[in-house]
Order: sequence, then C-alpha cells, then structure tokens
Amino acid sequence: MPRPPKHEYPRALESRLTQVRWRIEGRGDFRVERGTPQLLRQVDAEWLGLKHDDDDPSVSWAFHELGRKRNERFVVLDEDGRTVAAWLDHDQLVNVNAYRLDFFKVRPDMQGRGLGLFVFGLIWRRAQERGAERIVFQAVPRSEKFYRAKVGATECTDWKGHGALPNLQVEAEALRKLEGILDGYRIER
Repeated sequence: MPRPPKHEYPRALESRLTQVRWRIEGRGDFRVERGTPQLLRQVDAEWLGLKHDDDDPSVSWAFHELGRKRNERFVVLDEDGRTVAAWLDHDQLVNVNAYRLDFFKVRPDMQGRGLGLFVFGLIWRRAQERGAERIVFQAVPRSEKFYRAKVGATECTDWKGHGALPNLQVEAEALRKLEGILDGYRIER
C-alpha cells in the first residue's frame, strides 16, 4: 500500500464512542474524538514539556507523526477542549481476536488521577466494536506495574511486539470490570 501524502491520514472506521459523553465526579465531562491531524498536533503541542514522576524518559512520542501510519486514532478531550489522552492502533486484529494497542498515553500532568483506567475502558469499548476479545500491547517499563495491578494485564505468549518491551494482554474477563466503570460515567443524551 503506498504511503499517503503528508497532508493525509489513512481513512478510519467509524466509532460509536464519538457519540457519547462521560462525566467523572470531580474531574468533569469527557468526550472521544477521532484523532485528526489537527487534534494529534494539539496533543503534541499541549503535552510538550509536561512530565509525570513515573514517565519513562525514553518515551517521547509525536502522536501526529505516528498517526500517519495508523487508521485507529483517538483523542479524549475534557470539557474545556484540552487533550487528556490519546491512543493509536492499526486497523487489523492480530491472531483473529486481539486489538493491538500501539500507543496509549494519558496527559502527563493528569496521570495518577484515575483517568488511565477510564481511558483503557474506552479502548476496550473500541476493541469490542472491532470484534476483539482482548487487547495486546507492549508496556513501557514504568507503566507495566499499572497495567498488571490495575488493569489486569498478563503475559502474552501468542503475539510479539517489536523490541525488548514486555508483551502483555488484557483478556475479556479483566476488561469487563472496566465496562462497569464506564457505564457509571456515561451521560445519557
């Protein structure tokens, strides 16, 4: 497949996530939007220079550049239009039933406030829309503990990512727990 021109991104599949709003008590309202070039540039600009104590210094992603090669691009925005999280994935399930999460990050100055579980629940909803039964990904070293303890990730043996990062998976049983969290936050229209 030829690379799209620099000004274009690959065509993305529709998602019902963009039609729902969520409210987290004490945190405000949130919405999911497609990761357009403009929104991914906004992520890069807003997060530039922001750090969290647990941030891995080797991880500095340019979401706008990474989005050029991915069909699955989503950004979570707060009620003021600030980007609070972003994730990118390819458009194909791996090993028939797995949604491959390539890049996921909560805004560095908002990490450690419960948003990671909320956004991972959104990612699970997207995975379900795509027909997935689990999520596979590689965790950067300082985030592995979060994924194992809070999200329920386990070692993935039937998929290998790139490099030496641990290959993890979150299976449907662990992910169903996140669905309850999302349902409690959903704002009915």
